[in-house]
Amino acid sequence: MISLLFLHQKDMELEKEINDILTKWNPIGVPDVVASDEYTDCIPILLRYSSSLETMEAGVYFVLEKYLGISLPRTDENRKQIGTLSKELYDVISKNRGDFRIRDIF
Repeated sequence: MISLLFLHQKDMELEKEINDILTKWNPIGVPDVVASDEYTDCIPILLRYSSSLETMEAGVYFVLEKYLGISLPRTDENRKQIGTLSKELYDVISKNRGDFRIRDIF
């Protein structure tokens, strides 16, 4: 199990930024009021994939397919959408790199 330690205000701000991106994306189409809570468990997973833009994209596909159970066809349009989302997530995480800590709990 992966756990994020949000020990500082800056960590909570990063979590909120990532959650806002995921809420706006809303891949399973839940109502807006639910979306803000729906994807919070995806944040630690995406942080684990944040070492590069390429791994972030793999992380987004992992969340879609393995965590949310969505099989997304790899069309040009879908690849573009995932690429844009991955870049947005990667940029937010990269600008805060070093300001958060990830700990594995077994």
